[in-house]
Amino acid sequence: MVDIKEYLGIEKALSLHSKPIEVDESQLEVINQVKDFPINEIYFSKEKKNHTYPAIFLKKVQKFDSEVLLEIRVAQRKIWNFKKVIFLYVYSETEIRIYNCAKRPLFPSDKLEDLEIESCTFSDKEKLKQLQKIFSGV
Repeated sequence: MVDIKEYLGIEKALSLHSKPIEVDESQLEVINQVKDFPINEIYFSKEKKNHTYPAIFLKKVQKFDSEVLLEIRVAQRKIWNFKKVIFLYVYSETEIRIYNCAKRPLFPSDKLEDLEIESCTFSDKEKLKQLQKIFSGV
C-alpha cells in the first residue's frame, strides 16, 4: 500500500481537526479561515526565512462516490474564493485526484473532470512516478 502523502513529500500536512503542536501564527490564521471547508489537512510550504504559506489542501475519502464528488465541488468553490491555494488533493486508499482551484467553480451541469488536473491509481507505478516529479512538496 502506498502512503501517498509520504510519497509526494507532504506528510507534514497539518490536520484541521486536531491541535497541531508546532504551528505558527500565520498557519493558525489560515486554519481558522478554512475550518468550515470540506477538507482534512493543509500542507504549508516554507519559503526562505522560515515563512510558511498554504500550498495544498487535502481531503481523504473512503471512495469517490456521488456524495464525495459533491463535497469536492463545494471544496473547490470555497478554495477558489479563498484565492491562496491552487491545488486540492483528494485521495483514498487506492487513488489520488488533483483538482485545479484556480479555475472558476463549476456550474451544476459541468463535469467535475473539467477541474481535474490529474488522477492516478496507486497500482499505476509509472503514472505515480510522474505525479511525484510534478506534484511533490519537495
